[in-house]
Amino acid sequence: MWDASLIQNGLVYMEKSAKDNRISIYHIMAAISACHCSAPDFESTDWKAILNLYDHLLLIDHSLLVNLNRSVALAKVVGVQKALEELQRLKTDPSFSSYHLLYATEGEFYFEMKEFSKAAEAYKKAIAHSPLQPEKDLLQKKLEGCLKKI
Repeated sequence: MWDASLIQNGLVYMEKSAKDNRISIYHIMAAISACHCSAPDFESTDWKAILNLYDHLLLIDHSLLVNLNRSVALAKVVGVQKALEELQRLKTDPSFSSYHLLYATEGEFYFEMKEFSKAAEAYKKAIAHSPLQPEKDLLQKKLEGCLKKI
């Protein structure tokens, strides 16, 4: 469903923007996006490259959001347990404790580990903090999937 010609144009412009050898946050974020959209399917995604790019991005941007996004790649490369450990560290920051995607990600990780009770609790927190009804609806479906497995 991706528009291949637009992706190709984006890759051309990304390459042109890096000609002067100065790499910015935007170059790295574009490279992460390029990894995602150039994979023929989800299973073919180069998660090692994405994790490497997030590691480089963290050298420039130490934000909690970058760490959260990195945890997804970490889960794919190293394993969900290690990614959950990273999330627990992020949860200690009060400025991030009400971010719904933190809990949604935690729910996904617990679900993958078949810890459905913990996943359900995380999804409940994500729903409580989510500002948008479509997100709440999606999270509610995920919560219901967990509750069926408990």
